[in-house]
Amino acid sequence: MAPTREMSLETKERIVKLLEEGNPSRMVAKDVGCSQSAVSKIWTKYKQHGMVVKAKRTGRRRKTSKRQDKQLKAICLENRKSTTKQMKHKWEEVGVNVCDRTVRNRLKEMGFQYRKAKRKPALTPKHKRTRLQWAKERQSWTVDDWMKVVFSDESRICIGQGDDAGTFVWCRSSEIYEEACLKKTTKFPQSLMIWGCMSGKGTGEMTVVNSSINAQVYIDILDSFLIPSIEQMFVAGWVVVTSSTQL
Repeated sequence: MAPTREMSLETKERIVKLLEEGNPSRMVAKDVGCSQSAVSKIWTKYKQHGMVVKAKRTGRRRKTSKRQDKQLKAICLENRKSTTKQMKHKWEEVGVNVCDRTVRNRLKEMGFQYRKAKRKPALTPKHKRTRLQWAKERQSWTVDDWMKVVFSDESRICIGQGDDAGTFVWCRSSEIYEEACLKKTTKFPQSLMIWGCMSGKGTGEMTVVNSSINAQVYIDILDSFLIPSIEQMFVAGWVVVTSSTQL
C-alpha cells in the first residue's frame, strides 16, 4: 500500500477552526478533502495537547551521569595511550557498562581527540634547567646578534628503524606538547653519524663521521669543516654554538 501523504499544517489548522465554529466533522471533512476519521484524530490531538503539530521528542535518555563522565576523564588522563576498548574495561570496573562508541562520544564531548603523538627528545631535568638558563642569558639578543651565531652539532640518522605508524594518544588541542601526550625519542640510536653547521646566513659544511667522536676527531672536524664554513659566511665577528655548550 502506498504511504499516505502528510497533511499540511494549514489544513490541520483549518479543520480545528471549522470545528470550533460548530461545523459537523462530516462537513469539515468534505470541505478540506479528507476522511471524517482524519478530522476526528486531529481534533482529538488538539484537545489533548493544545496543538496540531507533533510535540518535540526529548530523545534517548543519556546512559551516563556527570559523575561517571568524570570517572572516564580520570581513566583517560591516567594513560592517554589507552584505546577506547581498554578504557571501556576500566570504566566497567567502576560499574559503567557502555559500548566503545559511547566511550568515544564522551571523550569527544570533553574535547579529547585521538591524535598521533608529537615526537620530542627525551630530556632529563638537568637538560631542561641548562637549556632554560642558556635561553634566559640571551633573551635580550637582537636579530643582528643571532645572525653572527654559527650552530654546529652532530646527530645520528636512523636507517630502517622507527615507528612509521606512530603512537596515538587522547588529548585536547592545547595539550599536544604536554609530557603525557608526547612520543619520546632518543638522540643517539645506532645508525649513521652526521656533523654539520648553519647560521642565519645559510648552511655550512656537512660530513659523515665514520668513527666514534673523541677529542681528536672533534678537533679534526672543526679544523676541516667548521673553520672553512665560518670563513665563507663571515668576514669578522662570530660566535660558535656547538653540542658542547649543552644545548
